[in-house]
Amino acid sequence: MKKYGLFALISIATLVWACEKNSPREPVFTGTGGTPATGMGAAPGTGGFTFDGGGLGDGGFDPDAPVTPVQFSKAALIKATGDCALGLYKQFALDAGRLQAAVAAYAATLSPEDLAAAQTAWRLAMATWQQAEAFLFGPAAGSAELGGQGLRDQIYAFPSVSRCQVDIQLVNQLYAKPEFGNSFINARGLGALEYLLFYAGTTNACAVSSEINVKGTWAAVPAAELPRRRADYAAAVAAALVPRSQALVNAWEGGGFKNQLEAAGKSSQLFTTDQAALNAIFAGVLPVDHAIRHEKTLDPLGGTENCAQTPCPGALESPYARESTANIVNNLVGLKRVLLGCDANGEGIGFDDWLISVGQADLAQQLRGLFGNAVGAATTLAPPLEDAITTAPGNVVAVRTAVGALTTFLKTQFRSLLNLDLPMSVEGDND
Repeated sequence: MKKYGLFALISIATLVWACEKNSPREPVFTGTGGTPATGMGAAPGTGGFTFDGGGLGDGGFDPDAPVTPVQFSKAALIKATGDCALGLYKQFALDAGRLQAAVAAYAATLSPEDLAAAQTAWRLAMATWQQAEAFLFGPAAGSAELGGQGLRDQIYAFPSVSRCQVDIQLVNQLYAKPEFGNSFINARGLGALEYLLFYAGTTNACAVSSEINVKGTWAAVPAAELPRRRADYAAAVAAALVPRSQALVNAWEGGGFKNQLEAAGKSSQLFTTDQAALNAIFAGVLPVDHAIRHEKTLDPLGGTENCAQTPCPGALESPYARESTANIVNNLVGLKRVLLGCDANGEGIGFDDWLISVGQADLAQQLRGLFGNAVGAATTLAPPLEDAITTAPGNVVAVRTAVGALTTFLKTQFRSLLNLDLPMSVEGDND
């Protein structure tokens, strides 16, 4: 079986993300930009990355375990992709449990040491989830999709994140009430948790016309009480992530989605053909690709319909933890798992093997090269995205351009040759 050393093309002194094992899991990337003490940009960083020492695989399934190459078939590709998705979901469920424990410990003490531990746990959970974002099919997807249950947004609703709504709930303390679990998704999940754990300022993110500012209810909360409220709110958010993450795992296993996927074209009620299952998988990688090019890079540069300001730091995905670049890198790692094979060494079955099986080894090589370009642009982005949108916007454009070239290939030659359907939701997305 193949794999022509794609990521040997990427030689970066501090990281090799697809050619080496870092037991027990392939490294996840966390930024070294520091933790702002009072808000965005308070602690300029180095722009580098560090390997996290935690491990994908300690959740019961190791997506990076060495594999025995097998003969390509559509059924084998479907099974391998399903195994990989479930492995990431299991890992996230484990990460979510650790995150809950760390945040609860911080809420009990409000100590700087426990806060740092909670922030580290958030980074680990977010890194795993950013990889899982490339698997937006099945129960994680919206209810309009085959097998979709909308479970993704209950964990991470980006770009539907409202820091203002979080501040409103800091005032009304909805997080302490039973109905919190069904409140606005833009004030829950990993996005809200970042704001609560990493922002320590005394101003809020709402407009001056917001009720909490007009009526003075924000100002009425003593500044000394904000850390307590944020910690209690964070504890409620982290606690809610545990059953949500487990629900996703259960939907794949006990709920039977994995069996339905693997039985595509045979006894599956959801997927009457194996091609239908592969179409669903392909459709599931496109949202994260769109997010990288638009919400994660274009909007922060500014001058868009979503943010006319240039640049637009308020549109950054993770400005308080300064993880916006690492999020993109982990998105690309997730895409690699789907399209080139799940394991770290690239020996598992991926869509590139499908290309090879139909006599298109050159296109498989092109796919791997485009991945190399995209990952190289993201991992060498300097300074970090939080700073680059102001000081080096051309570097951000370079990331977007490299990912865009990969996107164009997926939507044209790749899709056409493998007879994959392009979802209506992305048919008009030509930039």
